[in-house]
Amino acid sequence: MTHSNCKLKLRLLVILIGSFLFARPVAAWESDVHYGLTLWLAKQAGFSRAQALWIAQGNQGVDDSSATEPVKSTFLSACSGSDPTGSSEVHDHHFPSLRGVPGDPQIRMVVPGQVQRGGNLHPAPSLADDESSFRDLGKYLHALQDSWSHQGVPDFPDPPCDRKLGWGHSFSRGGWPCHLADLTYMWRDTDARETAKATYEIFLAQAKGKPRTWDEILTQLHDFMDGRSKWEKHAWFLKQGFNESELDFLQEISLPDCRPDTTSCPGPYPFQRLIQKWADTVRASFRPSDDLVQREPPGWKLSIKRQLAIPIAYTRAFRELAAALAAQSTSVKNDLVDHALSRVALAKLTRVRNGCPQVLDALGELMLSQDVMQGKLPPQPIEICIAAHQASLAGLEEISCDAASSAIRNLRRNRNGPSLSEMLPAVQAAGLPSYVFGHPVASSHGRNFGPVYASDEESYSVPVRFAHLPKDVLILTARSVMGAVKVVNAVWMPYE
Repeated sequence: MTHSNCKLKLRLLVILIGSFLFARPVAAWESDVHYGLTLWLAKQAGFSRAQALWIAQGNQGVDDSSATEPVKSTFLSACSGSDPTGSSEVHDHHFPSLRGVPGDPQIRMVVPGQVQRGGNLHPAPSLADDESSFRDLGKYLHALQDSWSHQGVPDFPDPPCDRKLGWGHSFSRGGWPCHLADLTYMWRDTDARETAKATYEIFLAQAKGKPRTWDEILTQLHDFMDGRSKWEKHAWFLKQGFNESELDFLQEISLPDCRPDTTSCPGPYPFQRLIQKWADTVRASFRPSDDLVQREPPGWKLSIKRQLAIPIAYTRAFRELAAALAAQSTSVKNDLVDHALSRVALAKLTRVRNGCPQVLDALGELMLSQDVMQGKLPPQPIEICIAAHQASLAGLEEISCDAASSAIRNLRRNRNGPSLSEMLPAVQAAGLPSYVFGHPVASSHGRNFGPVYASDEESYSVPVRFAHLPKDVLILTARSVMGAVKVVNAVWMPYE
């Protein structure tokens, strides 16, 4: 890669890498399937509670482990660097296509129901009497289950990332930054049902107890798949004999607390587990210090070879915008952001057809709105994801202006998750800040997100995270515009 191409790719990286989704990673089926449903199915097949727990923990552990979780590994392999190591792990555990990386997306198509490694089908491991074999089965099931939600040609931003290394949801499932593929109600009679059936058949082949038949459990499964909120999933698990204390894993799923189409809501879903996640985030990767220090990202050879403190004018802009968002102040936010420059990046990110300035401005406003900070909307509403899916069904590769406008016009606000103000007392009681800026720290795959300087445009970018959105990171990019420092892009990215 030439020096100029490297600089251009980095600039595009910090401008375009963003996400308009729920505060969740692009990890396909979430813990309601990988943990809760897997545990329930194992018990229906006759496994003991301990055995079922080992399987479910092995399954969910693939997303929880820093070594095998998909988003950061893909980002570090395909975007902040060009190393197939992390991307190969993502293939093995989340996108089990016949061909691995590096390779064009078209030859890395994921086929539902097939776990492929090294060019061969990978069978389910045989169970022994030890705990590790049950956990290994859970890990295998993670890849098998993901083969349905990750089916198709992997979608990933190109540029700025290396298309031969990137993994993401296919455009037919909403595209790489979208979690449409994670929502069981969207695929009740197709992907979700087939995922559960294949999982259960593997259990039946090795279970030694007295299993129930598939037909006996199908009606109950339909009720599970129909759940459109955390509270509805919660009610299903309670009905199946789970205890309240066992259901904290539901706090992290992409579903809203309450259905947007209902006027009856039990209130905010518990978020105590999110406080601990926030504490882990602050300790592990981000620091609320006043100095924003730039470091060279891994895998890049830039003209800047040393640590560099971000100039005070840029630091001030980043701090003021983060504080304005936390305080839900619209006037300060509007003064700091250059909306015309932000619009260009949003068009590429969302695949909304270029030439829709009013639609893109509305979408950009939504991403930094009070509704997001108050937990009434995710950073990107599901309606845009559905518009992408419908465009794919029509054979299109982008969302029309009319479709995007309709999606925004028909937004449904409700309890998506906790608001920052709701979490603030517990956050402060734990001695934690409400938001933090990113600093590079060592990790198993290199450095985590930190400030970045693009020398060709003299722009600076920093990641910011907020307590109530523990798995999203807001990438802020600023540059001098006619003598004034302006934030030229502010986009969300799923982090974990």
